[in-house]
Amino acid sequence: MPELHEQLVAARQAAGLGPYQLARVSQVSYHAIRSAESGGNVSIKTLRRLAVALGVRVQVSLVPVSPAESDPTSIPCPSDRT
Repeated sequence: MPELHEQLVAARQAAGLGPYQLARVSQVSYHAIRSAESGGNVSIKTLRRLAVALGVRVQVSLVPVSPAESDPTSIPCPSDRT
């Protein structure tokens, strides 16, 4: 499954909206949208506003982690991505 930020971009494009248009319709700032679409942190409240404007729903799940993932030192930070 694509990463959340990739899903946001795809949903926005499928809705035929640019980031400025989505900002106006969702009442979420342009900068918050660009940050979310770039993999930055996004609150559930902001995500819900974007989802409503895009005609999609938010689904949050808790899933078991492997033993390696339970060690916080082994989880890569988003800033570690290249």
